[in-house]
Amino acid sequence: QTYLLESAWSLHRRNSDVELVDPDLTLFDEEEVKRVMGVDFLCTQTEHTIRPTMSRVVGMLIGNVEVNEADAEPGYYASERTFENAMSFVETREHSTTIPL
Repeated sequence: QTYLLESAWSLHRRNSDVELVDPDLTLFDEEEVKRVMGVDFLCTQTEHTIRPTMSRVVGMLIGNVEVNEADAEPGYYASERTFENAMSFVETREHSTTIPL
């Protein structure tokens, strides 16, 4: 099973961002595609301090703010481990009892 974010990152790494565009679209701006995908990768970083603020996202999408290259893979790649750790924590919490002091 392949996720959209995983496919997008793979295409981006190969400098083939435009392959993600719907083939029925005949007219589109390649730079806009790259900009939107760049914003996507910044917004999906695992570390929340790396993610841009919403006002910065809007600025990047309309072209008023430069889109920096994401330094790390999107959060999808770390999410499986994070999800497993979270589920382990939830399962532990479900089977625990709180005793007031």
